[in-house]
Amino acid sequence: MRKIFSISERCAGDGKKAQMEIIGLVVVVILITLGLLFLAIFALRNDEGKKVEVLKGLATSTMGALMKSSVSPQEGCAGGAVTLKDQPHLGEDILEDCAVYFEEYGEEENVDGYSDYHCASVHSCNFFQDTAEKLLASTLGEWQYQYEFHALLLQSEDCKTFPSRCPTIISFQRGNCLGERESSGIFPLQTEAGEVISELWVC
Repeated sequence: MRKIFSISERCAGDGKKAQMEIIGLVVVVILITLGLLFLAIFALRNDEGKKVEVLKGLATSTMGALMKSSVSPQEGCAGGAVTLKDQPHLGEDILEDCAVYFEEYGEEENVDGYSDYHCASVHSCNFFQDTAEKLLASTLGEWQYQYEFHALLLQSEDCKTFPSRCPTIISFQRGNCLGERESSGIFPLQTEAGEVISELWVC
């Protein structure tokens, strides 16, 4: 009887030991799973942060390059200051001319309206928009990014307080940046007609 009891006791002890080992194994598996989960969340957050940085840098550098682009002599820009050595810049001369003579262009987009610069035989507003669209399509568009470009003319204090009331002299987009997007920041330009603020969104 003693032998039977000791065997039963030993079996019960072995069973408890096995249960403890199983419980210990389950705990280890749970801890490893939680560790992997935290690593995955951390990696995703890092990826999101990197994506935001990439979009921000891309928007800023692209906008800077766009605004500093000089117009090719082949465009045949007419204007008192235009020489073969001194071609107008897109984000300074052409955009400023567009702002000054925007009334000649208007919402109807009158390409024949008067402007000092008549590159490619069209109004400076029309030329700026066409050229900017082509440049962005050949860079951001080729890299499968969507984008929006807007340039507003701040003509009055009321307009400066509420930019949505200001005339939009240039506006175009590729796709719809409704989700995650980043801005180039405001690129200001002082003109005779008022301050022009331009901004590029990339998504």
